[in-house]
Amino acid sequence: VATPSATVRASASTDGATVTPDPAVTSDTQAGRTVVVTSAADSGPGTLRRALEDQRPHDTITFDPTVFPPDGPVRIKIATELPHIQAGNMTIDGSDSGVVLDGRDVAGDWTIGLMVVSDANAIRGLQVSRFPGPGIAVSASVDNIIGGDRSVGAGPFGQGNLVTRNYAGIGLWSDGVIGASRNDITGNLVGADGSGRKGHGNHIGVMVVEGAHHNTIGPGNVITRNEYAGVRIDDLATMGNAVTRNRIHHNGGPGVALHRGGHAGMVAPTILSFDLGAGTLTGATCPGCTVEVYSGRDDEGESYEDSVMADAEGWFSIDDRPSFAGPHLTATATDPNRGTSEFSLRTTGTVGQRSIQRGNDQLATQLEQRPSSELADNRMGAQFDS
Repeated sequence: VATPSATVRASASTDGATVTPDPAVTSDTQAGRTVVVTSAADSGPGTLRRALEDQRPHDTITFDPTVFPPDGPVRIKIATELPHIQAGNMTIDGSDSGVVLDGRDVAGDWTIGLMVVSDANAIRGLQVSRFPGPGIAVSASVDNIIGGDRSVGAGPFGQGNLVTRNYAGIGLWSDGVIGASRNDITGNLVGADGSGRKGHGNHIGVMVVEGAHHNTIGPGNVITRNEYAGVRIDDLATMGNAVTRNRIHHNGGPGVALHRGGHAGMVAPTILSFDLGAGTLTGATCPGCTVEVYSGRDDEGESYEDSVMADAEGWFSIDDRPSFAGPHLTATATDPNRGTSEFSLRTTGTVGQRSIQRGNDQLATQLEQRPSSELADNRMGAQFDS
């Protein structure tokens, strides 16, 4: 049943329970309602909480820029967890305003800023900070977009979200049965201020766990100054998540961390030779995998440089490009199933060549990696007796 849509102001209610269409806005039967948040209070008429309590599919929730000016973001101090985003096909858009969801006073030890439990939603242009759980999380849902183009919108970060000082900036997981999948995390500032430099990190930047699969982290995220990993991919069932074309640097732990069998413990590429000035590089990785090369000041991936696909034996090379920025190079590999590895060991110096076997100039071949169960007459195993 098509419901006539309208722009409504969340504060237009007289009884605090309903929203009233703004008579100045033309109805649209296709696009759904636009609900304008006009109060920075945590609850009551005109608030984000009221808009989420009254949510319907295809709603767009925006923020009045006279209340939430782009050049002077205003805090909404959250006291208890906000209603989950469950209607589907919704957009929460703060890209033309300045909105901070502040969880420093929130109740509970794992309270999430915004929790998505439905499909095809978008969350854009918000600052989400100081929650004991993730700032933004997606559970068992598909086709959601967290972030966007930071050059679009009048707000301080455009469509990108700034997530800082949470346990995790952004989380993707399952409901115990179905893992979050096909979600895009793009254009966000995860653990940095607006300049992308000064650190106000989360404990973990992006957390992908519990069988979340085939999500894309990138392009355009700045993931930096987090206390532990920039991106943590955890659990045996967590597979096929691409981490691509981001700026990941100066985190307290690995830029990308594979834990407890995440992405089947995929091995990072090996850079065998490089020349920063000439812009050349060779290396080895998994056959048919896509290699992304980064420059930076640490052992993560501060600035994306180039990508290349490895051949059927796993060799790759780059030689038709300008010089690399350096001072160090690292690389990741993403397999055909779209799972990304950790960063490789970084290079040192301006020119280098790794010796695999000193004094041996024969043709190099890669060691084939196979699980022990596939090895003929394999008698190695593990037995734990009392």
